[in-house]
Amino acid sequence: MQLNCGQSRWNKSICNKQASGDNNVSVIDTTTNTVTATVDTKDWPSGVAVKPDGTKVYVTNYSNGTVSVINTTNNTITAQAPVGSFPLGVAISPDGTKSIRDEQHS
Repeated sequence: MQLNCGQSRWNKSICNKQASGDNNVSVIDTTTNTVTATVDTKDWPSGVAVKPDGTKVYVTNYSNGTVSVINTTNNTITAQAPVGSFPLGVAISPDGTKSIRDEQHS
């Protein structure tokens, strides 16, 4: 099982267990290494990135071709954007204004 994590400077990580079939991401307190919340994306999460200011996490959903946007204050999905077939990864620009994703098939 592969564990993908989006790192932040705020003692939190957002991780997914790729190919585990549980369709969620875990919020981990990096000071205690404990799971503090679980967010259900329902769509086979695969890639994770944290906005540089720590306010949002972007998670690619492989099975439905979307990216879920998670609010880190309350760990809820605030948006889901279509991005194309089978997205695998996502990255955020250093200034936090752009995201880019990759896909398995185009």
